[in-house]
Amino acid sequence: MEVRLATLGNPSVHLGDEALPSLPGKPVSFGLLAFLGVEREATRDRLIGTFWPEVPQERARKTLSQALYELRKELGEAWMESSGNVVRATEALRVDLEEFVALAEEGRHAEGLDLYDGHFLDGAPLAQTHAFEEWVDLQRARVARRFRASVDGFIGACRGRGELEEALRAAWKWVSLDPLDDGGQHALIQLLAETGSRTEALAQFERYEAILKVELGLEPLESTKTLVQGIRSGALEVPSPPPDHYEILAGGLRDSEYVRVGLEADPLLEYLRPIGKGTMAEVFLAREEHLKRLVAVKVLFPDLRGDHVASMRFQREAQSAGRLTHPHVCTVHRVGALPDGTPYFVCPFIKGTTLGQHLKAEGRLEASEVRRVVREISSALAAAHRLGIIHRDVRPDNILREDETGIHYLCDFGLAGVLESGERPGIRLTRTGEILGDPAYIGPEQMRGSPLTDRTDVYSLGVLAHELLTGHCPPVADDVSGGRAGDVLPPDLRPLEEYLGETDSDLLDLIRRCLAAEPTHRPTAADTSRKCEEHALAPPPEPPPVRGPARNF
Repeated sequence: MEVRLATLGNPSVHLGDEALPSLPGKPVSFGLLAFLGVEREATRDRLIGTFWPEVPQERARKTLSQALYELRKELGEAWMESSGNVVRATEALRVDLEEFVALAEEGRHAEGLDLYDGHFLDGAPLAQTHAFEEWVDLQRARVARRFRASVDGFIGACRGRGELEEALRAAWKWVSLDPLDDGGQHALIQLLAETGSRTEALAQFERYEAILKVELGLEPLESTKTLVQGIRSGALEVPSPPPDHYEILAGGLRDSEYVRVGLEADPLLEYLRPIGKGTMAEVFLAREEHLKRLVAVKVLFPDLRGDHVASMRFQREAQSAGRLTHPHVCTVHRVGALPDGTPYFVCPFIKGTTLGQHLKAEGRLEASEVRRVVREISSALAAAHRLGIIHRDVRPDNILREDETGIHYLCDFGLAGVLESGERPGIRLTRTGEILGDPAYIGPEQMRGSPLTDRTDVYSLGVLAHELLTGHCPPVADDVSGGRAGDVLPPDLRPLEEYLGETDSDLLDLIRRCLAAEPTHRPTAADTSRKCEEHALAPPPEPPPVRGPARNF
């Protein structure tokens, strides 16, 4: 007798026409049935490793035999067969997930979407083992990608036949199952407008905008914003393209659909959207289902893949950040490559903005906030310097500020160098005399092309603190000393003195020392961090005594 297993949406098991309502509530039995239904066959060793990894081998084999016996007793003998160490599911066991995938591959999208009532095993109690949960997440990501492609294809087919109401129903289903999907929201807003519900389309955009802000701290894609502008102005005539086929990113029109497909070749990643670009790479948001977390994926610009030095610097960035384990460093989880060899690495997704964006949007920071930035980033630099790594690109755009906590993270080690005292000098990526980094933030020794030390990062940190306090980098002092030609003049700190006045002489002195022209006159990053920490722990000064009015006796 046929056994039908529903895993997409509300889980259920049918034996012929009879529902077996108790089986989906048994995590191990139902999980074992789903695993065999999808995989079609597995060795007993694999089943034991998936469902009973902590149980001694002999006992686990007996437990597996007992579980299979109970399933055969409840479902009959026809759905499975066993041969030696291998257990196989027969054609009598039908699983909706595999039927959906087959329909999607054949282009029978309408039938496939009728089957897809929810994500794989959503709502079903799972066997509490890491191996099984990881397997479920991989299957969930695989079928979710199929669903996305299928519903996109169905909407396109409906549009071609002029059946916009059918397309609209599919878009509503898409968004209800994944409200953070940019493509689904774009399609829904567009179809609402095309079917005459302009007000509802604009309301949906506002809901989408709000959930993106709350959940991810992001804004809708530019293509969706352009679509909404057209709806508001009444100029919506030609359907706009899906948002993740072509996005304007670094240097022009970039086929981001290729990156999406390439990233999703990694079975642990589910691509979501592009979120920005750095000096050498594009950054994409993705989801690691097996760890239940959002991540940022940094992919080297395709036109730099053939550039040996750029590729090596990208690899060094991953290596440098990967070696650092520090609460204020945006570390690297792992590395990978697209099918064409373009490298990428995976790092945490931090919901927030860079200090550069903060300065543009909200202006300069209070002295107490600047102290916190200097304390946190100097501690991160000190950890890097202990490993022989100099960052060489400390500036506001390379420091992330997390929205919820206000914590700052040092990012973008793309120009990182290795100190002579470092553990692994590696390949030299900077030619003699070559100047790297933003000229506004680099120290005098960098301008001269001299060998760099850890104090080079400290100078950049001083420039950063000055800019955060005043809104601009320190200007160069006038040459009134009669110095030799070619000397690099020290910065003019008079604007900073005027801003701080007598309110925080300690901070002013620390920044002045960080900006010393001679590297040996600057404090180390560790000293800078310690100085800020001591100030944070010091008790507040006692208020002056309150004097009462004079009294005559």
